[in-house]
Amino acid sequence: MSILNVVCPICTEVFKNADDIYSTSCGHIFHFSCMQDWMRRSTSCPKCRQYNPTTYKLYLSFDDSEESLQKFQEIELKLKSSNEKNAQLLDQINETEFNFLHLQEQFTASEREKRELEDKIRQVGDSDQNFLHLQEQYTESSELVKHLQDQIQILKINNECKSMELNQKNMEIDSLKAGLQPEKSPFNDSIMNDKIRVLEQKLKHISAEFEKEIAISTQLSIDKMKLESYIKHLKSADGNTKNILKQTHEDLSMKRDNQKSVNLKNDLLKSNSNQKSNNSDTYVFIKDLPLDQLLIPFENIIIRLASKMSLNISADDLVKVDIVDNNKQTSSNAQLVVQFKSKSLKNNFLANKHLLKNDPSTSSIIVGEYMDDQLHALLMYAKEKLRNNGYKYVFYKNNQIFAKKHRSHPKVIRIHNKDQVDSLQNKGKNDESGANAPPAIVTECKIDENYYQI
Repeated sequence: MSILNVVCPICTEVFKNADDIYSTSCGHIFHFSCMQDWMRRSTSCPKCRQYNPTTYKLYLSFDDSEESLQKFQEIELKLKSSNEKNAQLLDQINETEFNFLHLQEQFTASEREKRELEDKIRQVGDSDQNFLHLQEQYTESSELVKHLQDQIQILKINNECKSMELNQKNMEIDSLKAGLQPEKSPFNDSIMNDKIRVLEQKLKHISAEFEKEIAISTQLSIDKMKLESYIKHLKSADGNTKNILKQTHEDLSMKRDNQKSVNLKNDLLKSNSNQKSNNSDTYVFIKDLPLDQLLIPFENIIIRLASKMSLNISADDLVKVDIVDNNKQTSSNAQLVVQFKSKSLKNNFLANKHLLKNDPSTSSIIVGEYMDDQLHALLMYAKEKLRNNGYKYVFYKNNQIFAKKHRSHPKVIRIHNKDQVDSLQNKGKNDESGANAPPAIVTECKIDENYYQI
Protein backbone atom coordinates (compact mmCIF):
# COMPACT_ATOMS: atom_id res chain seq x y z
CA MET A 1 0.00 0.00 0.00
CA SER A 2 1.33 3.46 -0.91
CA ILE A 3 2.22 6.03 1.77
CA LEU A 4 1.16 9.69 1.61
CA ASN A 5 3.23 12.72 2.63
CA VAL A 6 5.89 11.45 5.05
CA VAL A 7 8.37 14.24 5.91
CA CYS A 8 12.09 14.06 6.70
CA PRO A 9 12.66 15.60 10.19
CA ILE A 10 15.96 17.23 9.08
CA CYS A 11 15.08 18.95 5.81
CA THR A 12 11.25 18.84 6.33
CA GLU A 13 10.76 17.76 2.70
CA VAL A 14 8.31 15.05 1.63
CA PHE A 15 9.83 11.67 0.78
CA LYS A 16 9.62 10.58 -2.83
CA ASN A 17 10.15 7.24 -4.55
CA ALA A 18 13.50 8.41 -5.97
CA ASP A 19 14.97 9.28 -2.53
CA ASP A 20 17.41 7.10 -0.58
CA ILE A 21 15.75 6.54 2.78
CA TYR A 22 17.43 5.24 5.92
CA SER A 23 16.05 4.32 9.34
CA THR A 24 17.81 4.45 12.71
CA SER A 25 17.66 1.78 15.39
CA CYS A 26 15.50 4.15 17.45
CA GLY A 27 12.78 4.08 14.74
CA HIS A 28 13.17 7.41 12.89
CA ILE A 29 13.61 7.77 9.10
CA PHE A 30 15.67 10.35 7.16
CA HIS A 31 17.11 11.09 3.73
CA PHE A 32 20.48 9.36 3.36
CA SER A 33 22.16 12.63 2.39
CA CYS A 34 20.57 14.48 5.33
CA MET A 35 21.69 11.71 7.71
CA GLN A 36 25.27 11.87 6.42
CA ASP A 37 25.42 15.64 6.89
CA TRP A 38 24.06 15.29 10.41
CA MET A 39 26.47 12.49 11.40
CA ARG A 40 29.41 14.72 10.46
CA ARG A 41 28.30 17.15 13.17
CA SER A 42 26.83 14.81 15.80
CA THR A 43 26.69 11.11 16.68
CA SER A 44 23.16 11.23 18.17
CA CYS A 45 19.76 10.80 16.52
CA PRO A 46 18.42 14.13 15.18
CA LYS A 47 14.94 13.34 16.51
CA CYS A 48 15.31 11.65 19.91
CA ARG A 49 19.05 12.28 20.61
CA GLN A 50 19.84 8.59 21.11
CA TYR A 51 23.60 8.14 21.15
CA ASN A 52 25.23 6.54 18.09
CA PRO A 53 22.21 4.72 16.58
CA THR A 54 22.70 2.15 13.80
CA THR A 55 21.13 2.84 10.38
CA TYR A 56 19.29 0.64 7.90
CA LYS A 57 18.16 1.30 4.38
CA LEU A 58 14.40 1.24 3.80
CA TYR A 59 12.52 0.53 0.60
CA LEU A 60 9.26 2.46 0.71
CA SER A 61 6.71 3.19 -1.96
CA PHE A 62 5.11 6.69 -1.91
CA ASP A 63 2.04 7.78 -3.79
CA ASP A 64 3.01 11.23 -5.14
CA SER A 65 0.63 11.32 -8.09
CA GLU A 66 -1.67 14.25 -8.86
CA GLU A 67 -4.71 12.15 -8.01
CA SER A 68 -3.38 11.48 -4.51
CA LEU A 69 -2.64 15.16 -3.96
CA GLN A 70 -6.16 16.01 -5.07
CA LYS A 71 -7.61 13.44 -2.64
CA PHE A 72 -5.50 14.90 0.14
CA GLN A 73 -6.74 18.40 -0.62
CA GLU A 74 -10.35 17.16 -0.64
CA ILE A 75 -9.81 15.56 2.77
CA GLU A 76 -8.37 18.82 4.09
CA LEU A 77 -11.41 20.75 2.79
CA LYS A 78 -13.77 18.24 4.42
CA LEU A 79 -11.85 18.55 7.69
CA LYS A 80 -12.06 22.36 7.57
CA SER A 81 -15.79 22.19 6.80
CA SER A 82 -16.33 19.78 9.69
CA ASN A 83 -14.46 22.11 12.05
CA GLU A 84 -16.65 25.05 11.00
CA LYS A 85 -19.82 22.99 11.53
CA ASN A 86 -18.55 21.94 14.95
CA ALA A 87 -17.96 25.60 15.85
CA GLN A 88 -21.51 26.51 14.74
CA LEU A 89 -22.97 23.63 16.75
CA LEU A 90 -20.96 24.73 19.78
CA ASP A 91 -22.37 28.27 19.42
CA GLN A 92 -25.89 26.84 19.22
CA ILE A 93 -25.30 24.73 22.34
CA ASN A 94 -24.00 27.74 24.28
CA GLU A 95 -26.96 29.81 23.10
CA THR A 96 -29.42 27.10 24.15
CA GLU A 97 -27.82 26.77 27.57
CA PHE A 98 -27.91 30.54 28.03
CA ASN A 99 -31.61 30.65 27.09
CA PHE A 100 -32.29 27.83 29.51
CA LEU A 101 -30.48 29.73 32.27
CA HIS A 102 -32.76 32.74 31.75
CA LEU A 103 -35.88 30.58 31.74
CA GLN A 104 -34.72 28.76 34.85
CA GLU A 105 -34.10 32.05 36.65
CA GLN A 106 -37.61 33.26 35.76
CA PHE A 107 -39.01 29.94 37.01
CA THR A 108 -37.12 30.35 40.30
CA ALA A 109 -38.50 33.88 40.74
CA SER A 110 -42.04 32.61 40.06
CA GLU A 111 -41.62 29.82 42.60
CA ARG A 112 -40.37 32.35 45.17
CA GLU A 113 -43.43 34.56 44.58
CA LYS A 114 -45.67 31.50 44.84
CA ARG A 115 -44.18 30.57 48.22
CA GLU A 116 -44.60 34.15 49.45
CA LEU A 117 -48.28 34.16 48.43
CA GLU A 118 -48.83 30.81 50.15
CA ASP A 119 -47.27 32.22 53.32
CA LYS A 120 -49.55 35.26 53.10
CA ILE A 121 -52.61 33.02 52.66
CA ARG A 122 -51.52 30.93 55.65
CA GLN A 123 -51.10 34.09 57.72
CA VAL A 124 -54.59 35.23 56.71
CA GLY A 125 -56.02 31.90 57.89
CA ASP A 126 -54.17 32.17 61.21
CA SER A 127 -55.33 35.77 61.60
CA ASP A 128 -58.96 34.70 61.09
CA GLN A 129 -58.64 32.09 63.81
CA ASN A 130 -56.96 34.55 66.17
CA PHE A 131 -59.67 37.10 65.44
CA LEU A 132 -62.43 34.61 66.32
CA HIS A 133 -60.62 33.64 69.52
CA LEU A 134 -60.19 37.30 70.52
CA GLN A 135 -63.84 37.95 69.71
CA GLU A 136 -64.88 35.15 72.08
CA GLN A 137 -62.63 36.53 74.82
CA TYR A 138 -64.04 40.01 74.26
CA THR A 139 -67.63 38.73 74.58
CA GLU A 140 -66.84 36.82 77.79
CA SER A 141 -65.04 39.83 79.28
CA SER A 142 -67.94 42.14 78.41
CA GLU A 143 -70.41 39.82 80.15
CA LEU A 144 -68.13 39.57 83.20
CA VAL A 145 -67.81 43.37 83.40
CA LYS A 146 -71.58 43.75 83.20
CA HIS A 147 -72.04 41.21 85.99
CA LEU A 148 -69.45 42.98 88.18
CA GLN A 149 -71.06 46.34 87.53
CA ASP A 150 -74.41 44.93 88.72
CA GLN A 151 -72.75 43.59 91.87
CA ILE A 152 -71.12 46.97 92.51
CA GLN A 153 -74.50 48.69 92.27
CA ILE A 154 -76.00 46.19 94.73
CA LEU A 155 -73.10 46.71 97.14
CA LYS A 156 -73.48 50.47 96.90
CA ILE A 157 -77.17 50.17 97.85
CA ASN A 158 -76.29 47.83 100.73
CA ASN A 159 -73.62 50.26 101.94
CA GLU A 160 -76.12 53.09 101.94
CA CYS A 161 -78.59 50.99 103.88
CA LYS A 162 -75.93 49.98 106.42
CA SER A 163 -74.90 53.61 106.81
CA MET A 164 -78.47 54.69 107.44
CA GLU A 165 -78.93 51.86 109.95
CA LEU A 166 -75.70 52.80 111.71
CA ASN A 167 -76.74 56.43 111.96
CA GLN A 168 -80.10 55.39 113.35
CA LYS A 169 -78.43 53.25 116.03
CA ASN A 170 -76.13 56.12 116.98
CA MET A 171 -79.13 58.40 117.32
CA GLU A 172 -80.88 55.84 119.57
CA ILE A 173 -77.80 55.55 121.76
CA ASP A 174 -77.53 59.31 122.06
CA SER A 175 -81.24 59.61 122.97
CA LEU A 176 -80.93 56.85 125.58
CA LYS A 177 -77.92 58.51 127.13
CA ALA A 178 -79.75 61.83 127.21
CA GLY A 179 -82.88 60.22 128.77
CA LEU A 180 -80.96 58.33 131.46
CA GLN A 181 -78.73 61.17 132.50
CA PRO A 182 -81.16 62.71 135.14
CA GLU A 183 -81.81 59.41 136.87
CA LYS A 184 -79.49 58.59 139.79
CA SER A 185 -80.66 55.12 140.74
CA PRO A 186 -77.79 52.62 140.77
CA PHE A 187 -80.14 49.91 139.60
CA ASN A 188 -81.25 51.95 136.64
CA ASP A 189 -77.64 52.83 135.91
CA SER A 190 -76.73 49.14 135.83
CA ILE A 191 -79.57 48.33 133.46
CA MET A 192 -78.74 51.23 131.23
CA ASN A 193 -75.07 50.32 131.19
CA ASP A 194 -75.99 46.80 130.08
CA LYS A 195 -78.19 48.20 127.32
CA ILE A 196 -75.44 50.59 126.26
CA ARG A 197 -72.90 47.71 126.24
CA VAL A 198 -75.23 45.62 124.07
CA LEU A 199 -75.83 48.52 121.71
CA GLU A 200 -72.07 49.23 121.48
CA GLN A 201 -71.42 45.58 120.60
CA LYS A 202 -74.11 45.78 117.90
CA LEU A 203 -72.55 49.02 116.67
CA LYS A 204 -69.09 47.38 116.60
CA HIS A 205 -70.44 44.41 114.68
CA ILE A 206 -72.27 46.65 112.20
CA SER A 207 -69.11 48.77 111.75
CA ALA A 208 -67.03 45.63 111.04
CA GLU A 209 -69.54 44.46 108.44
CA PHE A 210 -69.60 47.92 106.94
CA GLU A 211 -65.78 48.00 106.66
CA LYS A 212 -65.90 44.52 105.10
CA GLU A 213 -68.43 45.71 102.54
CA ILE A 214 -66.25 48.75 101.80
CA ALA A 215 -63.21 46.45 101.24
CA ILE A 216 -65.22 44.23 98.89
CA SER A 217 -66.49 47.30 97.01
CA THR A 218 -62.93 48.63 96.68
CA GLN A 219 -61.67 45.27 95.33
CA LEU A 220 -64.53 45.14 92.86
CA SER A 221 -63.65 48.65 91.68
CA ILE A 222 -60.05 47.55 91.14
CA ASP A 223 -61.22 44.45 89.23
CA LYS A 224 -63.47 46.67 87.15
CA MET A 225 -60.54 48.93 86.22
CA LYS A 226 -58.44 45.87 85.26
CA LEU A 227 -61.24 44.48 83.11
CA GLU A 228 -61.79 47.83 81.40
CA SER A 229 -58.05 47.95 80.61
CA TYR A 230 -58.17 44.38 79.29
CA ILE A 231 -61.21 45.21 77.13
CA LYS A 232 -59.36 48.22 75.73
CA HIS A 233 -56.41 45.93 74.94
CA LEU A 234 -58.74 43.46 73.19
CA LYS A 235 -60.25 46.27 71.12
CA SER A 236 -56.74 47.39 70.13
CA ALA A 237 -55.80 43.81 69.19
CA ASP A 238 -59.02 43.58 67.20
CA GLY A 239 -58.07 46.74 65.31
CA ASN A 240 -54.55 45.42 64.64
CA THR A 241 -55.99 42.16 63.34
CA LYS A 242 -58.25 44.06 60.96
CA ASN A 243 -55.23 46.12 59.82
CA ILE A 244 -53.25 42.92 59.21
CA LEU A 245 -56.11 41.48 57.16
CA LYS A 246 -56.41 44.72 55.21
CA GLN A 247 -52.64 44.82 54.57
CA THR A 248 -52.66 41.18 53.49
CA HIS A 249 -55.46 41.80 50.98
CA GLU A 250 -53.54 44.83 49.69
CA ASP A 251 -50.39 42.68 49.30
CA LEU A 252 -52.37 40.05 47.40
CA SER A 253 -53.78 42.74 45.11
CA MET A 254 -50.29 44.09 44.56
CA LYS A 255 -49.03 40.60 43.68
CA ARG A 256 -51.80 40.24 41.12
CA ASP A 257 -50.89 43.64 39.64
CA ASN A 258 -47.24 42.58 39.49
CA GLN A 259 -48.25 39.39 37.70
CA LYS A 260 -50.10 41.48 35.13
CA SER A 261 -47.02 43.63 34.65
CA VAL A 262 -44.95 40.49 34.03
CA ASN A 263 -47.31 39.55 31.22
CA LEU A 264 -46.55 42.92 29.58
CA LYS A 265 -42.82 42.30 29.79
CA ASN A 266 -42.19 41.97 26.06
CA ASP A 267 -44.00 45.23 25.32
CA LEU A 268 -41.92 47.04 27.90
CA LEU A 269 -38.73 45.60 26.43
CA LYS A 270 -39.68 46.89 22.98
CA SER A 271 -40.53 50.38 24.24
CA ASN A 272 -37.25 50.66 26.16
CA SER A 273 -34.93 49.02 23.62
CA ASN A 274 -32.90 52.24 23.15
CA GLN A 275 -32.05 52.56 26.85
CA LYS A 276 -28.86 51.01 28.21
CA SER A 277 -29.17 48.75 31.23
CA ASN A 278 -26.52 49.16 33.89
CA ASN A 279 -27.98 46.69 36.38
CA SER A 280 -26.38 43.60 34.75
CA ASP A 281 -22.94 45.25 34.64
CA THR A 282 -22.20 43.77 38.05
CA TYR A 283 -23.58 40.22 37.57
CA VAL A 284 -21.76 36.96 36.76
CA PHE A 285 -22.99 33.39 36.69
CA ILE A 286 -21.20 30.27 37.93
CA LYS A 287 -22.00 26.85 36.44
CA ASP A 288 -21.07 23.24 37.27
CA LEU A 289 -20.28 24.00 40.93
CA PRO A 290 -19.96 20.68 42.83
CA LEU A 291 -22.56 20.35 45.57
CA ASP A 292 -19.91 19.36 48.10
CA GLN A 293 -18.43 22.88 47.71
CA LEU A 294 -21.66 24.68 48.69
CA LEU A 295 -21.19 26.83 51.80
CA ILE A 296 -23.72 28.69 53.97
CA PRO A 297 -23.96 31.63 53.54
CA PHE A 298 -23.41 31.49 49.75
CA GLU A 299 -21.10 34.54 49.93
CA ASN A 300 -18.42 32.23 51.39
CA ILE A 301 -18.39 30.30 48.09
CA ILE A 302 -17.45 33.45 46.14
CA ILE A 303 -14.83 34.43 48.74
CA ARG A 304 -13.27 30.95 48.44
CA LEU A 305 -13.20 31.06 44.61
CA ALA A 306 -11.74 34.58 44.70
CA SER A 307 -8.91 33.41 46.97
CA LYS A 308 -8.03 30.75 44.39
CA MET A 309 -7.89 33.59 41.80
CA SER A 310 -5.52 35.57 44.07
CA LEU A 311 -8.28 38.16 44.64
CA ASN A 312 -9.13 39.72 48.00
CA ILE A 313 -12.95 39.82 48.09
CA SER A 314 -15.07 40.07 51.25
CA ALA A 315 -18.79 39.75 51.92
CA ASP A 316 -19.06 43.57 51.86
CA ASP A 317 -18.07 43.50 48.15
CA LEU A 318 -21.12 41.37 47.27
CA VAL A 319 -24.73 42.51 46.93
CA LYS A 320 -26.31 39.06 46.74
CA VAL A 321 -25.61 35.44 45.75
CA ASP A 322 -28.57 33.35 44.54
CA ILE A 323 -28.65 29.66 43.72
CA VAL A 324 -30.58 28.84 40.55
CA ASP A 325 -32.65 25.66 40.45
CA ASN A 326 -31.82 23.67 37.35
CA ASN A 327 -33.54 20.34 36.85
CA LYS A 328 -31.47 19.71 33.73
CA GLN A 329 -28.22 19.77 35.67
CA THR A 330 -26.91 16.59 37.30
CA SER A 331 -27.58 16.16 41.00
CA SER A 332 -23.87 16.70 41.78
CA ASN A 333 -23.70 20.24 40.33
CA ALA A 334 -25.26 23.63 41.08
CA GLN A 335 -25.21 27.08 39.50
CA LEU A 336 -25.18 30.55 41.05
CA VAL A 337 -25.93 34.14 40.02
CA VAL A 338 -23.65 36.67 41.76
CA GLN A 339 -24.02 40.47 41.97
CA PHE A 340 -20.94 42.53 42.88
CA LYS A 341 -21.09 46.04 44.31
CA SER A 342 -19.03 47.50 41.44
CA LYS A 343 -18.24 46.73 37.82
CA SER A 344 -14.50 46.72 38.50
CA LEU A 345 -14.90 43.88 41.02
CA LYS A 346 -16.89 41.89 38.46
CA ASN A 347 -14.28 42.51 35.72
CA ASN A 348 -11.41 41.44 38.01
CA PHE A 349 -13.32 38.28 38.92
CA LEU A 350 -13.90 37.41 35.24
CA ALA A 351 -10.36 38.35 34.17
CA ASN A 352 -8.85 35.91 36.69
CA LYS A 353 -11.26 33.03 36.19
CA HIS A 354 -8.64 31.05 34.23
CA LEU A 355 -6.75 30.53 37.51
CA LEU A 356 -9.52 28.16 38.65
CA LYS A 357 -8.24 25.64 36.08
CA ASN A 358 -5.00 25.29 38.08
CA ASP A 359 -6.82 23.70 41.02
CA PRO A 360 -8.35 20.22 40.49
CA SER A 361 -11.19 21.02 42.90
CA THR A 362 -12.32 24.03 40.80
CA SER A 363 -11.15 23.09 37.29
CA SER A 364 -14.65 21.97 36.24
CA ILE A 365 -16.35 25.22 37.35
CA ILE A 366 -17.47 27.57 34.55
CA VAL A 367 -17.59 31.33 35.20
CA GLY A 368 -19.24 33.66 32.68
CA GLU A 369 -20.77 37.08 32.26
CA TYR A 370 -24.45 37.48 33.09
CA MET A 371 -26.84 39.08 30.59
CA ASP A 372 -30.07 40.88 31.57
CA ASP A 373 -33.41 40.27 29.84
CA GLN A 374 -33.25 43.42 27.69
CA LEU A 375 -29.83 42.65 26.21
CA HIS A 376 -30.78 38.99 25.85
CA ALA A 377 -33.84 39.98 23.78
CA LEU A 378 -31.66 42.26 21.61
CA LEU A 379 -29.09 39.45 21.13
CA MET A 380 -31.78 36.97 20.06
CA TYR A 381 -33.25 39.55 17.67
CA ALA A 382 -29.84 40.31 16.13
CA LYS A 383 -29.01 36.63 15.64
CA GLU A 384 -32.38 35.96 14.01
CA LYS A 385 -32.14 38.92 11.61
CA LEU A 386 -28.42 39.09 10.76
CA ARG A 387 -27.17 35.51 10.48
CA ASN A 388 -28.84 35.04 7.10
CA ASN A 389 -27.93 38.55 5.90
CA GLY A 390 -24.14 38.60 5.84
CA TYR A 391 -23.28 38.57 9.57
CA LYS A 392 -22.64 34.97 10.55
CA TYR A 393 -21.08 35.72 13.95
CA VAL A 394 -23.22 37.63 16.49
CA PHE A 395 -21.95 37.47 20.08
CA TYR A 396 -22.05 39.07 23.56
CA LYS A 397 -18.97 40.43 25.39
CA ASN A 398 -18.58 42.67 28.46
CA ASN A 399 -22.29 43.64 28.59
CA GLN A 400 -22.26 44.59 24.88
CA ILE A 401 -23.45 42.91 21.66
CA PHE A 402 -21.26 42.70 18.54
CA ALA A 403 -21.60 41.39 14.98
CA LYS A 404 -18.99 40.17 12.46
CA LYS A 405 -19.32 38.78 8.96
CA HIS A 406 -17.53 35.67 10.17
CA ARG A 407 -15.50 34.63 13.19
CA SER A 408 -12.08 35.69 11.81
CA HIS A 409 -13.24 38.91 10.11
CA PRO A 410 -11.24 41.95 11.39
CA LYS A 411 -14.19 44.39 11.34
CA VAL A 412 -16.38 44.34 14.45
CA ILE A 413 -19.72 46.21 14.67
CA ARG A 414 -21.32 47.01 18.00
CA ILE A 415 -25.12 46.59 18.13
CA HIS A 416 -26.95 49.33 20.07
CA ASN A 417 -30.66 48.73 19.35
CA LYS A 418 -33.16 46.95 17.11
CA ASP A 419 -33.34 49.85 14.64
CA GLN A 420 -29.65 49.36 13.93
CA VAL A 421 -30.24 45.62 13.44
CA ASP A 422 -32.99 46.36 10.90
CA SER A 423 -30.66 48.79 9.09
CA LEU A 424 -27.88 46.18 8.90
CA GLN A 425 -30.38 43.59 7.69
CA ASN A 426 -31.59 45.86 4.88
CA LYS A 427 -28.00 46.70 3.97
CA GLY A 428 -27.15 42.99 3.75
CA LYS A 429 -30.15 42.33 1.47
CA ASN A 430 -29.27 45.28 -0.78
CA ASP A 431 -25.63 44.15 -0.98
CA GLU A 432 -26.76 40.73 -2.18
CA SER A 433 -29.02 42.23 -4.87
CA GLY A 434 -26.37 44.79 -5.95
CA ALA A 435 -28.50 47.83 -5.03
CA ASN A 436 -27.16 50.88 -3.24
CA ALA A 437 -28.50 51.27 0.30
CA PRO A 438 -28.03 54.02 2.88
CA PRO A 439 -25.20 53.20 5.29
CA ALA A 440 -26.13 51.74 8.66
CA ILE A 441 -25.19 53.58 11.83
CA VAL A 442 -22.52 51.29 13.28
CA THR A 443 -19.72 51.46 15.77
CA GLU A 444 -16.49 49.73 14.83
CA CYS A 445 -14.24 48.60 17.64
CA LYS A 446 -11.45 46.20 18.49
CA ILE A 447 -12.12 43.59 21.14
CA ASP A 448 -10.24 40.66 22.59
CA GLU A 449 -12.29 37.59 21.71
CA ASN A 450 -10.51 35.48 24.32
CA TYR A 451 -11.50 37.89 27.10
CA TYR A 452 -14.30 36.49 29.29
CA GLN A 453 -14.43 33.42 27.04
CA ILE A 454 -16.35 30.63 28.76
